[in-house]
Amino acid sequence: MLMTLTEFSRRVNKDKSYIHRIKKQGRLDKAIIYDESQQKDLIDFDIAQKIILSDHTLNHLKTDEFSNEDDNLTEDITYNEAKKIKMIYEAKLEKLKYEKEIEKYVDKKEISEKIEKGFLILKERLLAIPNQVSHQCVGIHSVLTIKSILDEKIQEQLEILSDMDFL
Repeated sequence: MLMTLTEFSRRVNKDKSYIHRIKKQGRLDKAIIYDESQQKDLIDFDIAQKIILSDHTLNHLKTDEFSNEDDNLTEDITYNEAKKIKMIYEAKLEKLKYEKEIEKYVDKKEISEKIEKGFLILKERLLAIPNQVSHQCVGIHSVLTIKSILDEKIQEQLEILSDMDFL
């Protein structure tokens, strides 16, 4: 069945630019037919699909980690361009190391550990409040008085916690 390259890319669920790129590389030459009446290239679906499937299988045999698109990204890069990309990457990495040293950036894991520690302390202090105020509330029958005692103790614990440096 003959169809346009756009229709073919839609049916095989591949990007149009990918189909045009492999056409330029000559990998679809066996499947391309020029239609003079429409004055454009048409593609034989069955042949092209076999070519794409075999290319995809071969690329996965060559590299397990990289997809077909990853291989095509580096095909057209010259040595100097690759060297430039490497230098830019190394410069950004050095900048990140420097900013970590001057503490502009902090490790996410380190911060999460400190926050977790702070919440554990908060939980312990808040759960200890009933034991701390129970002897004060023994003879009191007024709910408002008991509430004010609890509020004072909670406020006191929160002030202590706010003075602590978790970060």
